[in-house]
Amino acid sequence: MTVVATTVIDIVIDPVGWLEAMPDLEARSRDVAETVLVRISPPERAGELRDSPLETAIRFSDDQTVRALNRDYRGKDAPTNVLSFAQTDPGFNVPPGMPMPLGDVVLALQTCKRESEEQGKPFENHVIHLVIHGMLHLLGFDHEKTRQADVMEETEKSLMRHFGLPDPYAED
Repeated sequence: MTVVATTVIDIVIDPVGWLEAMPDLEARSRDVAETVLVRISPPERAGELRDSPLETAIRFSDDQTVRALNRDYRGKDAPTNVLSFAQTDPGFNVPPGMPMPLGDVVLALQTCKRESEEQGKPFENHVIHLVIHGMLHLLGFDHEKTRQADVMEETEKSLMRHFGLPDPYAED
């Protein structure tokens, strides 16, 4: 898939704690999202997205916000590390020259911090992995079935290697 330069990636950083934990968050997350869009062919949305400028947003938020989104949209009244909201309407037409909305990714600060500590991973590595994970969901990757999960996991590992980072699924 070739993504043209008009791809728009909005980065929204809500709580100040994100920048305290990762000062280069905006630049790193934008680089990660752009890399995913350039390097990865969507498994099910290839025809729809091929050669289209795209638009996505990555929101760095808190547990309270993510818990409300998780409850309202997934029926799970608990925070989670990352949520992806893919634009999946196949009949959605955009005016010529305008980017196709891909969807949004939302991360929860407190959950990401807790997980990185529990798993003994650097916070930045964990956040980069979750941005990759969320972006792959927007492209149509899933992990509900074993075969799909294997493909998604291998894709995540490959992207982490691209950034010189360790396998996020490796056991210590």
